[in-house]
Amino acid sequence: MLKLENFSSADFLREHWQQSPCLITGALPDWGSALTGSELAGLAMEEDVESRLVLYDRRNSDWQVEHGPFEAETFQSLPDTDWTLLVQAVDLWSHDVDAIKSLFDFLPNWRLDDIMVSYAVAGGTVGPHFDHYDVFLLQAEGQRCWQIGSQCDASTPMVANAPLKLLSEFTPEEEYLLNPGDMLYLPPGYAHYGVAKDSCQTYSIGFRSPTLGDLLADLASETLSKPTDSVYRDPPSSNWQGERITEAHIDQIQTMLKTLAHDRQSLAHWFARFVTQPRYEPGTTPLIEQRTAIVGNQEFVNGRKAPKPGTRA
Repeated sequence: MLKLENFSSADFLREHWQQSPCLITGALPDWGSALTGSELAGLAMEEDVESRLVLYDRRNSDWQVEHGPFEAETFQSLPDTDWTLLVQAVDLWSHDVDAIKSLFDFLPNWRLDDIMVSYAVAGGTVGPHFDHYDVFLLQAEGQRCWQIGSQCDASTPMVANAPLKLLSEFTPEEEYLLNPGDMLYLPPGYAHYGVAKDSCQTYSIGFRSPTLGDLLADLASETLSKPTDSVYRDPPSSNWQGERITEAHIDQIQTMLKTLAHDRQSLAHWFARFVTQPRYEPGTTPLIEQRTAIVGNQEFVNGRKAPKPGTRA
């Protein structure tokens, strides 16, 4: 059974989770990659697998991104340096990769998104960037150098017209060389830049981070699907001013929205359904997603209420 070494989940949650980067040296000291580079390339040739190839022309500072599925000839024609293969949701295609998720059982099951595996040759990189989600970067093979910069947000300048979301400016503040078994945690928003020192594999354990827009869109969809007596009503006509939308009209809308927000049980059940939605359609991956959340005494599994013991599905 896999177990993290040199790591206290209580200390980590208190001091680092969504606060600051954390390097765990020797997190899995006797562990090796669950897949070979050839096996990962084989996955990238599957129709239902999300995969990308990122090639960097160092001389011209030019980036090229290709999306799978790939042919065997694609890998045979690659250069010796400066490329990276990234494959999403490998935990749904490999039991051994899926087992890695048990290392993070100190976090709610419904928070985890997927495990992406990247294979890179020397110089392979996806450039300086930042993510909107929490991620653990577990080194499986070879060495990768990670430089960490400052926190970024929506106003941070990005490279225009690039095939990747790249920071236009990056100033490293910390640098770590990860060996097999080492792991680096990055909270949302931290600039980072990883470069392979040799042929290497990195497992990226990413966590879901829906935007406010994502949440509102799904909540609106659920609200529309239900019958309701809550409809807009005008304020007293004494507040009307021709075609002008007055404060009284806005008060009416705000009251409707507050009524929705104050129904905490409905919100909790909607949120549980939302965060446990599977990433992929059932039957499209060899392993079945199992996303669970609990509200009160009600369990939700993969976007639905789970039958309670003694009842039929």
